[in-house]
Amino acid sequence: MPLVPISSLYFVSKTQWFELPLISKSARIGLGRTVCLVIGILLILLCLMYDDFPNSTLKIIAVVGAFLFMAITIYSWTSGQVIPRQEQRTRLILEKGIGYNMLPSKLPKNTRITILQSILKKVDNKYSSYF
Repeated sequence: MPLVPISSLYFVSKTQWFELPLISKSARIGLGRTVCLVIGILLILLCLMYDDFPNSTLKIIAVVGAFLFMAITIYSWTSGQVIPRQEQRTRLILEKGIGYNMLPSKLPKNTRITILQSILKKVDNKYSSYF
């Protein structure tokens, strides 16, 4: 679990990946998930370790807070980002055609150049007899 994200990785397959520039929104969401998880676990441990709270209201607040932070964490992990239907179709076409399922506009320039070169190489290998 990374504490301080420095970049993002996009996995094409189990053995092939490339680095993307860090997206600050994604980093903030990841950091928020981690903080909520840690706070939730600490509150649960606090409730389990100390049977004698000075006030029963404090214990109730701690238990409710623990479940709330854990619920936020679980919701954040499971909700994910919804991709529009048109983008899903475009990604499927890209994946079948070139092996990458991410829109080229979201890729770094050097990756777009690499993809273009691989497409040209595939076309050249397949249709070199026609040229």
